[in-house]
Amino acid sequence: MNRNTEPAMRPITALTTRLLRTAALALLPLLLAMPAAQAQQGRFAPAAIVNDRVITNYDVTQRARLLNVLDVRGDLQAEALDRLIDERVQRAEAERRGVPLGDEAIAEGVAEFAARFDRSPEAFLNGLAQSGVSQEHFRDFIEVGLMWRQLVRARFQGRVNVTDADIDNAMDLSAQRGAMRVLMSELFLPSDAQYAEAVAEIAPQIAQITSFEAFADAARRFSAAPSREQGGRLDWLPLSNLPPQLRSRLLDLSPGQVAGPIEVPGAIGFFQLRALESADDVSPSEVRVEYARLMIPGGRGAAAREEAARLARPADICTDLFALTGQPSEDRLRIESATMAEVPTDIGVELAKLDPYETSATLTRGDDLMMLMLCSREMVTEQPPQRERVREQLLNQRLGSLADGFLAELRAAAYIRRP
Repeated sequence: MNRNTEPAMRPITALTTRLLRTAALALLPLLLAMPAAQAQQGRFAPAAIVNDRVITNYDVTQRARLLNVLDVRGDLQAEALDRLIDERVQRAEAERRGVPLGDEAIAEGVAEFAARFDRSPEAFLNGLAQSGVSQEHFRDFIEVGLMWRQLVRARFQGRVNVTDADIDNAMDLSAQRGAMRVLMSELFLPSDAQYAEAVAEIAPQIAQITSFEAFADAARRFSAAPSREQGGRLDWLPLSNLPPQLRSRLLDLSPGQVAGPIEVPGAIGFFQLRALESADDVSPSEVRVEYARLMIPGGRGAAAREEAARLARPADICTDLFALTGQPSEDRLRIESATMAEVPTDIGVELAKLDPYETSATLTRGDDLMMLMLCSREMVTEQPPQRERVREQLLNQRLGSLADGFLAELRAAAYIRRP
């Protein structure tokens, strides 16, 4: 039996082997292509579905690469998907409302975006391509941003109002942006002759104070400044608002220590450092102030203080003081402009506490009470911010807040599924 069957098995085995080899060779290209095909299918598989619009894994990868180019930090894949969901919602609403957008507007948007990086559109797109971001993806990103901006302006612009006062405040804040801030307390002793003996006795004691409570108590008891009611405590102030004489002294102190005595016209000042917040510093020579200075007869007497309060109430801007006081001579009322490095120390301290169009009536010159009104405070730069540009920035900020709420409503109403 074995002799009869064994010869018959060998041809079958050989034939089978040859057939299997032939089949394997024929299937090899298909087998090799399977991982690539599977990878391609995964690349374009849905990462999320927003209503009837699909976001693919490829879309997410493209956006993550773009965010990396723009130096966005964090989980770029998650951030990319979240932003793409927003954009699908935004595009759907813009298309539903028929927001028009042509190729020329998209080209201008690309150029505007590239200009932020000091690049031409061609150079910027080439740089994106080298980072693996397709031109089509970037143009889609620009297109939906422009559509959404146009939709938001059409929907909300009538509800947003930017006043001249808003612009004044914003331009004033630009002078304080990035500055070191100081938290301090003040105490002013009168330098009048009748107080000389008492001042000579207590001034050395005040200069040696190191506790916040002791300085506050001394301010309540002895200070001639209105801040005595708060123990001399002032709110946070940009360090660059202060005159350089005081600024340099404060920088040498530790919290609790006192700078002083510092002689100013009509008074002797002491300043206790409570805290200093470090940031990018701004020199006093880089901050320009404009202020009104009105001399009121009567020194610190009640009548002079009442007159200052009476004038402050209806005065909305600095020039109002001229009409309210009957156009006095220049030595009684003038508007001055100077950098903080040029402003007298005592005036600089008072101006540092004020926002535009606020007043102070603490200082004296001889027998007169000096009333101050801050007109403006701005950075001294080669190209100071233009009012129309600031208006546009404020408008965009307020529209942005309304747009965020609108987008949240649209997302809440949308069908969003992540497979």
